[in-house]
Amino acid sequence: MVKLDKVLELLFKDSWFMVLCFVLMMLAIGIDLIVGIQKAKKNNLIRISEKYRQTTQKFILYFGSMAMAVFADMITTYYIISYHNFIPDLPYFLGVVTFWQIYTEFKSIRESADDKLQKATNRSAKDLLEFLKSVKEKEVLEYLEKINKNDNNN
Repeated sequence: MVKLDKVLELLFKDSWFMVLCFVLMMLAIGIDLIVGIQKAKKNNLIRISEKYRQTTQKFILYFGSMAMAVFADMITTYYIISYHNFIPDLPYFLGVVTFWQIYTEFKSIRESADDKLQKATNRSAKDLLEFLKSVKEKEVLEYLEKINKNDNNN
């Protein structure tokens, strides 16, 4: 049976890779934040705390998933060493998770604020049309009559 300290020693022997993954992730989030602020300034959009909160939530989500990937690498390393006498080269789960998150961040950076605004406008218009489609004309007319009666009474 392999001891946990041996697994941790083997997993962290390539700690430079883990540190690199975490640093690259922090850089990607930081660049996304800076680019987002610059795009907002360029388009004269108000920078609200909600966007900063989203960046914080993204940071927590990404680093939480990276921590889970490290845990998965620990379990995998333990299993491989215990049953196959093979030592993995790098923490593969962490590498895959980091690559995917950085890819997602740079895809987000490449989107322009205009595209995001256009998507939000299209979504709002679609929601409004769906609502109007669901409302019956008779209900609208009855509601308008009630409003007119209230206006006449006041």
